Amino acid sequence: MRVVRLCPVGLAVGLAVLASAPQASAQERPKIEPTPQVSHSTKATAAFSLPLGLDNWKADIVERNGMYRFRQTNGNCQLTFAQNRGADAARAAGRGVRSTLDAYIAGVAARVAKLTRNKAATLELSRVAGKKVTFVSEEMSYTGNDNVTYHNRISTQWIGDVELLIIAACQSAEWNRSQDLLNAFLSKVSIVETPEQN
Repeated sequence: MRVVRLCPVGLAVGLAVLASAPQASAQERPKIEPTPQVSHSTKATAAFSLPLGLDNWKADIVERNGMYRFRQTNGNCQLTFAQNRGADAARAAGRGVRSTLDAYIAGVAARVAKLTRNKAATLELSRVAGKKVTFVSEEMSYTGNDNVTYHNRISTQWIGDVELLIIAACQSAEWNRSQDLLNAFLSKVSIVETPEQN
């Protein structure tokens, strides 16, 4: 199994960046909109360390605007990982980690029908250096423009100036039976942090 470490890029916090809406038709996918922020910083950063070459998964978006997406090879689920700079500016503006969830869900809601939000348990990922990182999570279900229902779990955390975002998504009919597969993948993901540079 190969592992890739993502480097944060200069994008706005989830308020302006939306990964493609999972399993949606091309017409209803939110667009990734980069902002002109500096991509190299001396501030502390964090990034995902992701497994490549896992059975049952294929990466179909690799290193595009700080985003990776993995699709199930025998099924309709996918996992999307995004990392964006701008968390410090969002904090200074009075926003918190939940604003990432709200912005992502609002972006999807504007493009689909019958979206409902549901509470979800937090997600914990390991740090390469040891301790766990707890991600705030929420689930949503919606009907796509293709008249298929989808279920997503959105998880986010801010570390330093970096926003980390994970979207687990399946057609609703596959969501419950795919939990073991999704969780097995997530158990191989970790967080890499770099300290502030002077």
